Amino acid sequence: MNAAELKAAAEAYHNIGFNVFTIKGKQPLAKWEKWQSERQTQQEFNSLNFNDADGLGVICGTKNNDGLYLAVVDFDLKNLSPEAVEKGNQVLKELPITAIEETPSKGQHWIYYTHQKPRTVKTFHNEAAVELLGEHCYCAMAPSQGYKRLNDNTPTVVQDLEDLLYDALYKVGIKAEEKNATWFDRKETAAFKGEHPPCIRELLKGVNEGLRNEVAIRLSAYFVNFRQLEPKKAKVQLEFWNKLNNPKLPTQELNDIFSSAIKGKYVFGCADPILKKHCNENVFCALRKTENQTQEKPVFDDATEAALNAELQKILDAENQLEALSPHLDNILTGEENTKKAVVVLNLSGKCKQAEMKQIILFKATEGAGKSTLMRVLTRGYKVKDVGRFSEHALDYTNLEGFEILSLKELGAMDQETQGVSTVKFLSSDDQGYVVEVTVKNEKGGFTTEQHKIPAITTISSTTRLLLDPQFERRAWLFGLDETPEQTRKIAQWLAKQEKQKAEKALGLRTLTDEEFSSEVYSRFIEQFEPKNILILFPQTLLNTLGFEVLRVRGDMAKLLTFVKLYAMLNVKRLEKLNNDVYALTPTVAIEALKIALSPLSAMLSKVDSRTKAVFNALKEIVEIKEKYVDKEPIEEEIAYSVKGSEITKKIREKIAVKIGKSERTIRAFFSQLEASGYVSSDQKKPKTYTLLYDVEEIERKTSGILDKIKSADNLIAEMVKEAQEWRKHGLEISFLGNEKKLPTPEPVEGVEGEKFFTVPENKISNPNLSDSGFSFGERQVENRQIQKLPKDFSLFYCKLCEKANRTMVFATKTDLEIHLTNYHNHPEHGDDA
Repeated sequence: MNAAELKAAAEAYHNIGFNVFTIKGKQPLAKWEKWQSERQTQQEFNSLNFNDADGLGVICGTKNNDGLYLAVVDFDLKNLSPEAVEKGNQVLKELPITAIEETPSKGQHWIYYTHQKPRTVKTFHNEAAVELLGEHCYCAMAPSQGYKRLNDNTPTVVQDLEDLLYDALYKVGIKAEEKNATWFDRKETAAFKGEHPPCIRELLKGVNEGLRNEVAIRLSAYFVNFRQLEPKKAKVQLEFWNKLNNPKLPTQELNDIFSSAIKGKYVFGCADPILKKHCNENVFCALRKTENQTQEKPVFDDATEAALNAELQKILDAENQLEALSPHLDNILTGEENTKKAVVVLNLSGKCKQAEMKQIILFKATEGAGKSTLMRVLTRGYKVKDVGRFSEHALDYTNLEGFEILSLKELGAMDQETQGVSTVKFLSSDDQGYVVEVTVKNEKGGFTTEQHKIPAITTISSTTRLLLDPQFERRAWLFGLDETPEQTRKIAQWLAKQEKQKAEKALGLRTLTDEEFSSEVYSRFIEQFEPKNILILFPQTLLNTLGFEVLRVRGDMAKLLTFVKLYAMLNVKRLEKLNNDVYALTPTVAIEALKIALSPLSAMLSKVDSRTKAVFNALKEIVEIKEKYVDKEPIEEEIAYSVKGSEITKKIREKIAVKIGKSERTIRAFFSQLEASGYVSSDQKKPKTYTLLYDVEEIERKTSGILDKIKSADNLIAEMVKEAQEWRKHGLEISFLGNEKKLPTPEPVEGVEGEKFFTVPENKISNPNLSDSGFSFGERQVENRQIQKLPKDFSLFYCKLCEKANRTMVFATKTDLEIHLTNYHNHPEHGDDA
């Protein structure tokens, strides 16, 4: 054997779709693990070391170009008794003849192609000298040193080699466990509680003569062995089915079939010809093996696995896990800083069992803004029911069992009552799901009704629409996306970087791209995440930040509390652990959560998103010069369209459209949204003319007032501490309340009219030290993936000018202090004096 002969044999396997590598003395000369789940490229094949090799390994359990798997029955004689060898010979006689090779130990390899993916089975080696080499295994093949062909046969194609081997073992007296221990190859052994799969539902309608016995055994086994009903209840189901057959099975024959099913513990699945014939692939089935459900978890080499696990452990050890995840979020999604972090937090509600924690998330943006990408990337690691669209009433019959997130590609008009499918809004925490009552046939052939519950589930969707059903809008978190040219530039740079790294990967210069590495880290983090029980000891202070002027704030109160709890679950190492894994939220973590939630909360409460703000900016730039006469003298007058009472005609809307690159129809939709929000009115004519009810600057102040209220954290911590003091009477000793038995009650300090400030004891509470631009993890540089921990203690910002007047003024951020200095001391900056 020479290198050319060995390469030719390897190339023959590679050309028909099998992955191969070289070996020397059975030791691999290449890292072959990743080829268990990835197709080997031509370049990877060409890079194999044939010069130093004395053998060839072919990876078993992988699908080739024809959709067949390679599997080998290994007849191994080493260190076995004569009885075991004889049993092995008998087993081989029961198997179909195929390509056979002799091994160095004078054993044999029986090589097959099989339609069903084979497991690796080594249970019977000591008893019958045979093993099955399948998935996660490779086999040395001729012309490897010590291996030779014993016949000229090509590998025989079989339906399921594992089944054939078990049958052969059984025939020679060796009791083998059945390959499938449960229905539909499910790992779970508990009783299945979901809705019937489509194939079973179809069979339950009754069948004609000729199929009755076959269907009866399957339905009997389904009810008894899979759903694990009590035999009496299962028998009732079977008898009711029999009444629908044409004609009915005789009672004794039905009883015999039912008894046989109980004794035999029969197992069926998607490959069963009768169930397969009655499968409806257009109807969702939680049991069907879809491409996503059967896709194997990627297998990486040892070095990559070590790097992935090390990075995951750093995140798990971090005091702020969202901050530690930030570099990876940047690798998988560019820009959208606040949006992606807020959605990462909200998606965690899918991991919570309590219905009251489930959240609805909706992206509102123009086509092509990246809504689908955000949905796909940020739901990695979750059990996602991915739906393109629901037909009318389809949600009422869908099976959500076992899923953590419902991902609806496009909301469409599912929120509108006119469509008859607005039940999507009842999946929220507000309603905790809903009950459907449907008409069914009873045993006497008449009709009755039965109910089933559609549970609340974390839901994520997208829309291009501006106006939504008010009830749905109130229940959802609304996110507008960045549609600026700057974001487009960032995306282009990100895509170029990914393309370069893909080329480096193809050339063998890297194992994974940054996006692939970070996606895997993020998925693994989400998969292991476990919710915690979070207590908020200062809920009133948190809710006060929303204000009470807007009616819809009632629907946002619970959402805000839930968001803060979810964010706290990523910061448990910085919380106060009480008892039984119950954690108390701290003011520092609460303010960080508020900062992240600023943008969506402001948009939801004001009903003005980022796209509408672009319309305002364009409107302020439009000025027309008109001539008017004063004392019969012509005078040019500037007409602005951003002041109260301005009439926004179609002509003005067309000018706005040109400025921001939208159609006039889209601009009209923006003004319809403003009308629904109470900022403009219209004459209801065609074409419509809208009238501003406020100056644009006043509208902007109204919409930013909520934002400013949340961002102004100068005395928020003190108020949180004050409210939490009430828990002292329950015996709770919490460090952020201070070491003294009772902190002094904050007293009002004289200040500008309408403003209220409090003095607080020095060095009693921590400060998050956040900037006024929001809590930006991206600003914190992480070098060499070393996750830096946040300091446990921070110093508050004190106004030294106030101290000179014998009063203490404390602020959570330097920006808040600077605003105070400018407004109340006419001091332009912090400076040494302050």
